[in-house]
Amino acid sequence: MRAVALLGAAAMLGTAPPAAAAEHRGEDEQIWTELDLAIPLSRTLSATAFGALRAGRDVPNPTLSAAGLTVEADLGSGCSASAGALWAHVRSPVDGAGRDLALPLVALSCALKRGPVRVALRSRLERILGVPAGPWRERTRLSVSVPIGRHGPLTAVSASDEVFYDFTQHAFSRNRAQVGLVFTPAPRTQLETYYLRQNDRTGRFSALNVLGLALRYILR
Repeated sequence: MRAVALLGAAAMLGTAPPAAAAEHRGEDEQIWTELDLAIPLSRTLSATAFGALRAGRDVPNPTLSAAGLTVEADLGSGCSASAGALWAHVRSPVDGAGRDLALPLVALSCALKRGPVRVALRSRLERILGVPAGPWRERTRLSVSVPIGRHGPLTAVSASDEVFYDFTQHAFSRNRAQVGLVFTPAPRTQLETYYLRQNDRTGRFSALNVLGLALRYILR
């Protein structure tokens, strides 16, 4: 559902650039929030503008503030292609020093339904500008959504797993596993609450436990 996961999500974007490689400090607990605005442009084109804030337990906050824009084209047969950019300000968990980053990105997504179950696979390629060498990475995300009927505004449960491949290190550097609940509190509005576990080989923390909230509104 979110722009950057999906933004899948996600997703939503979505998405924190990796911290510079440093000695790991164990785990941290964080809160992630995201707001998406979906804008239909034509029968096969749409745009999504989004913003995100993230905060941690024992680190300078916000750890990340970001905004971005993607444009998505429906390719038919359940597939779509998207391109866009994310601009983020991240803060060091050690001294609070800030850094501005830009992430141009392209993605290809395909989904299929088997009965009420929707399964989606997304591959996203992005470059992190603002750090030495401007590294490239690829993110593959598999997600499943199951509608549960209407129990008040609760409409679906979701789960996903995403792996990050770092072309600079020639290795998989990060994994995100997520489970969530999707609510429809009003027409054209979706609210997702989720728990996410991130395991990281290169970030300042070796693992994150995240509670997240993502709100998506679709313009007519």
